[in-house]
Amino acid sequence: MKMKALLFLALPLLYAASCKDEISKSTALSAIPVRSTFVVRINNVHQLNSDLQESVPGTVLKESIVFSNLSNFVSLLDGFNNDKAQNIRGFGAFDQYGAGTFGWLWTIESEDVPFINETALATFGNTSSRIYGSSKIIHFTNDDLDFFFAKQNGLVLLSEHENLVEASLKQLESGINLSDDAHFMHTLKTTNSKDPINVFVQYKSMPEWLNTLLLETTEWPGKMATWSALDLDINKNDINFTGISLVPDTAITYLGLFANCGQGSANFTEIIPQNAALAISQSCNDLDTWQANFSEYLGKVNKLKKRNIQLENMAVNPENWMAFVDEELGVFYSDGAVNSAESKNGFIRILDTELASNALNSASGDFIENYREIDIKKLNKRHALPLLFGKLFSHLSEPYWFYHNNWVIFSNNLANAKSTINNLLAEKTWYNAEDFKPVESLLDDNAHILAVAKNMEWYNLAQKELNTENAKKLGSSASQMEKINWAVIQIKQKNEAAYTELVLLHQTETEQIAKQYWSHKLDAEAASRPQLVYNHHTKSNDVFVQDKNNIIYLINAQGKTLWKNQVDGAILGEVDQVDLYKNNKFQLVFNTAQSIYILDRNGKNVGNFPVKLPKTATAPMATLDYENTRKYRFIVPCQNRLYNFDGDGKEVDGWEFKKAKSTLIAKPKHDVIGTKDYIYTADDEGNVYLLNRRGEIRQPIKSQLKNLASQIYLVPDKTVGGKLSALSKSGYVLNLIIDDQIDSLQAFKESPKFMSAKNKSQLLASENYVFKRDDDSNFDIEFNEEIIYEPRIYTVGKDTFISVTTKNNQIWIYDWKGNPLPGMPLYGTGTATVGKTNDKDVHVIVATEDGAILDYKLMQD
Repeated sequence: MKMKALLFLALPLLYAASCKDEISKSTALSAIPVRSTFVVRINNVHQLNSDLQESVPGTVLKESIVFSNLSNFVSLLDGFNNDKAQNIRGFGAFDQYGAGTFGWLWTIESEDVPFINETALATFGNTSSRIYGSSKIIHFTNDDLDFFFAKQNGLVLLSEHENLVEASLKQLESGINLSDDAHFMHTLKTTNSKDPINVFVQYKSMPEWLNTLLLETTEWPGKMATWSALDLDINKNDINFTGISLVPDTAITYLGLFANCGQGSANFTEIIPQNAALAISQSCNDLDTWQANFSEYLGKVNKLKKRNIQLENMAVNPENWMAFVDEELGVFYSDGAVNSAESKNGFIRILDTELASNALNSASGDFIENYREIDIKKLNKRHALPLLFGKLFSHLSEPYWFYHNNWVIFSNNLANAKSTINNLLAEKTWYNAEDFKPVESLLDDNAHILAVAKNMEWYNLAQKELNTENAKKLGSSASQMEKINWAVIQIKQKNEAAYTELVLLHQTETEQIAKQYWSHKLDAEAASRPQLVYNHHTKSNDVFVQDKNNIIYLINAQGKTLWKNQVDGAILGEVDQVDLYKNNKFQLVFNTAQSIYILDRNGKNVGNFPVKLPKTATAPMATLDYENTRKYRFIVPCQNRLYNFDGDGKEVDGWEFKKAKSTLIAKPKHDVIGTKDYIYTADDEGNVYLLNRRGEIRQPIKSQLKNLASQIYLVPDKTVGGKLSALSKSGYVLNLIIDDQIDSLQAFKESPKFMSAKNKSQLLASENYVFKRDDDSNFDIEFNEEIIYEPRIYTVGKDTFISVTTKNNQIWIYDWKGNPLPGMPLYGTGTATVGKTNDKDVHVIVATEDGAILDYKLMQD
C-alpha cells in the first residue's frame, strides 16, 4: 500500500488547509451527482453548527480542505435562519466541476429555506441571473459571500461553482438518480438520521480527487470498498465517525480479502517507535484463506499470472513465507527529513524464527552489518514483499531487515533501520508512551485493519507527499493541525460489510519526548562534537562536523549534506563564525595544527585563507571582536608563541606578546571585567598570562594553575573583581584571583574529573556524579554509569540545558533544575550539542560510534 494511497484514510478529515476559496452548498438526493466522491446528509443544520464550534477537533474540520466548505455552508444557513427551532435538512456532494478541480454542491427542499430567493438576498448584496434550460441560475455576491443557486423540482441547488449547479440541473432533467445505486442505498439505510450529519464515501471516485492533491498518482483507493457510510459523534475533545463499508462479493474490493479469514490479534504498538508518524496493521488468524482471497483478487484485476511468474523467476515460494507469519503484518512511517518511501518500514510477526530465516536468507544478498549486536541484512529479490503481501508493502522493494523478539522488521533506509533499533533497545515505543495510553484504550485488537496516525509527525510526512500548492496550504495550517494529536481508523470485515470507525482525538496534555528526527552517515567516525552553525540563507542552523579522515561536513537542518571538504588536520577546539565582509553573511573559521581556515557558506576558502602558521599550533585559537565592529583578531597559541592575525590573514602590527615560559596549551579567551579587557591563556607548566589587547602583560601572575583537567574560566566576582577557575587532575577546583591569590576547593562526594562553567555557574562531574554550583541553586545528580566526557551547558532561548555522556553510549539531557527531560537517555557517543535547527524546535545533535550523526527533536520552545 503506497503512502499516497494511505493518505486517503485521513486526508479528507485531517488535512487542514487555509483554503477558504470554496463555499459550497447542498441538495436533495435526486440532484446529487452520481459520481460524487463524498456525499453528506445534514440532518440538523443548527445542531451541527453548534457541535462543531464547541469541539476542538471540530475547529480543525471546519478549516479542512473538504469540510471547510461544509462548515461555511452550515454557518451560512444557520446565520440566515432566524428560527433556530426549525430543522433544516439537506444533502451535499463533493464532485468534480472541471479538470482537476472539485467543489461542493448543496440541495435543500425549498420550503426549508424560504430566505434563499432572489428578492430576499438582494437586500444583503448583489444578484444577477441568467436562464439555463427551464431554470434560472442566480449569482449572489457581497463582501463575504459569492455563490450560485437555482430552483428546480421544489429544490434549491446551491454552490460556489456555477458548473456544479448546471450539472445538477442536467441530472434532474435526465432522471439519473443516486438512489438507483443499490450499494449507496444499502449504506444510507444503516445511518442514524438523529445524528446531525452522516458522511458517505464513494471509493471508485476517490483516485480522481487524490490525484489532484498528491505528487504521484494512485489508483489503489478506488478498490478499498464500494461505499462507506459514517455517523458522526462530535464531542469536545474527540470526533467519532462510525458505520460500515460495503464489500459485496460481486465487487472487487481490498477489504473483501478478509472474508472468512477469522479475527487475528494486533500487537504492533509494542514495536512502533515513538518517532513514528503512521502505522498500519492488518491481521487475521487464517492466512491461507487470505492468500487464496488475494490470489482471486489479483486474478480479477488481471495481475495474478504476472505476479506468479515474477515470484517463480525469483525462486520465491509464497508457501515458505506464509509458514512463518503469525497473524499480523503491516507498515509504519518514521517522522523525519526523508520522504515517505525512505521513511517506510514493514513488520511481520513470526511464528518460527528458523522458518523465517530460511525464507529471508534465501532472498537476501551478501550485505550484513552488526549494529548494537543485531545483524542487519538486505533482501535482493526485488519487489518480493509487495508481490507476496500486496500494496501495503509497496516501495519496500529491496529493504534491509532484522529480528527483534518475535518480529522481523524491514526498512528502506539503513539509517532508519538503525534508528528503529535504537528506539526498540531503549523501549521507546508507542506502547510505552504515556500519551498513547488513551489511544490504546480505543483500539480493537481483533480488527482486520488498524491505522494510527500521530500528529505532528503525520502532518510533517503528509506535506512531503502533496503537490506544491496543497503542501503550501497544509503548511499554513500548522496551528490548527496541532489540535488533533491522534487519528485512529479500524476496520473489521464480516460478510458483505466491514465495521468502520475513525476517531480524531485532541489531548489536553501531551508528553514531549525526544525523538530521532534524522540520521546522516559520514564517511568515517566523527572526530569532533557536531556543532550548530547559523545559515544566513535559510535563517536556521546547520550542523558542522569533522570525521577521523579530516573531512569536514556541513549538513542542513533536514539531514542533507550541503558540502564536504578535506582539511590538513584535526580541528583544534570549536568552529567560530565571523561576518568578515560586514554584510550579514557569515563564514566559518577554525584552526588545525598547521593552518587557519576561513570558509564561506559553500565551503570555499575566503580571501588569503588558509593561512599557514609559523609554528605548530598547540591549542585552539581565539576569535575576538573587541568592540563588536567585525574587526576580527585571530589569536593562536603555537608552542611558546602567541600569534595575532587580522581578517586578511596578516600578523597584527603592534602585538607585544613575544614568548611564553613553556608550551601554551590553553585556548586564549577574552573577557571584560569592569572597564578592563583580559586576554588569558596558560602554558603546560601552569603559568598564567593575563594580557591586554596589545598582548602586553596586564598583571603579572606568579601563582600557577598546574595539572589542569579542564579549560580555564574567568568568573566575575563582586569582591575581588574576578578569578580564573579550573579543575586540577587531583579533583580540586583551583581559583586564581586576579590579584595573584590562589585557593582550592573540594567539597564534593567524589573527586571531580570534568568541569565547565557559564557566567557564575560551575558544572563539575566525577565518575558517577554531576554537581552544579552557583549563587542561585545547587544540585547533585547521580548516575548508574561512568561519566566519560565533560558535561556541557547550553542556553537555548529562555531555557538552559545540561548534556551528559555516560558509558555504553548514553546521552542524558537535563534542565537547569537538574531534572532529566522526558525520553532520556538518548543513544550516541561523544558530547552532544543542544540547540535550535529552526526557530521553533530544540534539537540534540550527537555522533555515534558507527560514523552517523543523529538529530533528536527534543521539545518545542
